[in-house]
Amino acid sequence: MGLNKLAVIGMIFFCVTAAQAKGHKKSKVEKHAKEEVTTAVQTLFNAMAAHDGAAIKAAFLEDARLVAVGLDGKATVSTVDSFATRIGGSKQAYLERMWEPRVQVRGAIAELWAMYDFHVDYKFSHCGIDSVSLVKVDKAWKIAGLSFTRENVNCPANPAGPVTAPAK
Repeated sequence: MGLNKLAVIGMIFFCVTAAQAKGHKKSKVEKHAKEEVTTAVQTLFNAMAAHDGAAIKAAFLEDARLVAVGLDGKATVSTVDSFATRIGGSKQAYLERMWEPRVQVRGAIAELWAMYDFHVDYKFSHCGIDSVSLVKVDKAWKIAGLSFTRENVNCPANPAGPVTAPAK
């Protein structure tokens, strides 16, 4: 085998190895970004469960909107302030659980789409799909918009199992 053939084979090997390394690095960065996005949405759910209006507001951009779509297709739009006030002032126990989130990230924008179930005072209330648009501002993911369906029929079972009230 001539020197030129060895050089060509070496170059091909180098290019393939470099491309794989770049792809591996990119996939690690993408995985980390997807985890950050999922955590940002879960932080909202935790704030809702804690009735923490300030933390609810902090999860969103100031002018974000929430859109609930019922079984009849009617959309109800809320501001972050009204949502935070309503949830923050409630005395009922709230629990929202999402599963199998699908996250797409490109630079400083992201979209999370996940099935969820919602419980009030540890009783099933409704289920649906959460569609959450996020932007990265000052190194933190903020919710730019949250749209969700509100369904109470044909709800899939949450893989985490049923909700039980804490022991008294």
